Amino acid sequence: LGYIKKGISANKHITQNDTTMSSFTKSIFGWMFPTGNTELPIQEQNNNTNNSVKSLYDDIVKDHQEKTKSSTPSSAQELDIAFCCDCTGSMGSYIKSAQDNIRQISQNIHQKAQNVSVRYSLVKYRDHPPQDSSFITEVFPFTDQITTMKSNIDTMSAMGGGDGPEAVSAALYQVLKLDWRPNSVKICVLIADAPPHGLGEQGDGFPNGCPLGTDPIQVCKSLAMIGVTVYAVGVEPILSTSYKFARDFMMMVAKITDGKFLPLGKAEILTDVIVNGALEGVNMADIWNKLEKEVQEEANKKGENITAEEAVSRVEKTMKTRSEVTAQCHVANPYMDSRYDETNMMAMCNATSLLSAKSNLNANINSHVQKEVGSYSWDTQEAQCSPSIMTESQQVRIASKAKKSKGLFSY
Repeated sequence: LGYIKKGISANKHITQNDTTMSSFTKSIFGWMFPTGNTELPIQEQNNNTNNSVKSLYDDIVKDHQEKTKSSTPSSAQELDIAFCCDCTGSMGSYIKSAQDNIRQISQNIHQKAQNVSVRYSLVKYRDHPPQDSSFITEVFPFTDQITTMKSNIDTMSAMGGGDGPEAVSAALYQVLKLDWRPNSVKICVLIADAPPHGLGEQGDGFPNGCPLGTDPIQVCKSLAMIGVTVYAVGVEPILSTSYKFARDFMMMVAKITDGKFLPLGKAEILTDVIVNGALEGVNMADIWNKLEKEVQEEANKKGENITAEEAVSRVEKTMKTRSEVTAQCHVANPYMDSRYDETNMMAMCNATSLLSAKSNLNANINSHVQKEVGSYSWDTQEAQCSPSIMTESQQVRIASKAKKSKGLFSY
């Protein structure tokens, strides 16, 4: 019990650190308090997918979906934004950018998305002992007070990290467990320059994956099923020059959750990326809801009793005939073009677990990227963030998200 109390500070954030508990004790506490502030049971050494851990994801998804069905939408649109940030040694400039600009981020969102109830959360992470002995994850729950969020952001500092891969999987699991409002637009901004454990990177201290048993592919699919969209900010050039599969992993996170991968090599443009990611989420939800209402009203006039599947199909067709405007953000980079082979990214998307994906990954794919990333002038990188007519890619993403929310698609 002393261990649990140790992890809770005055502002109710939760620290996860397994240096003081044996694997047996952690396993017992994980079953005693499966939805509380404790760790998951340790993964079996043979790294078979832990069915009991997978059931925890399923329970979270089911609980959220039941809350959504029984909830009454608020008169004001709701926006929940969670920052999930790597706080190891190489992340200093991005942490400072977030600390310096969190108030500006909030002001810009409120100015451009009026009548929106916004809450902010922070999940920061480092690595598992013995790679890092400070903390694995620290979770600051949602707050609508920007002063509180500023204080939370200010606790971040860049140090430690150990082997290379970090506790990304454990952090995403904490994002899944956040108290997301049932009817909110749910945005997660993941900022990272390293992959999770178990992806096959050289020198990985945990080559069989997260030692707490979490699986990042399964967690991402669970995030998608509760409607969380992840904007995966990949910090370059480290992401592409130090790892074989980290970039494809970040792309997979965005793809599964109907989000967007944004390679950044210049911390100064992080603010624009975050603001426009949030606004894009709000804009696309507004457009879908508006068109869905039109489709349903037209069906009612004709006396049609259409299924959810038919309604989604009609909205998709209607959307293609419109010139709807949404916030958009494009970042200049040397490799996101027609030459890029998405085979590794899709192998992860289509896999049931990280273990099953790993055997299908090919380190020789996109061999041109490492050289081009290393020679690219990241300090002059620009972000084009402005409203524009909805792209085909955005239409595909919002339709996919709607199908998941209506139970028409499931992982």
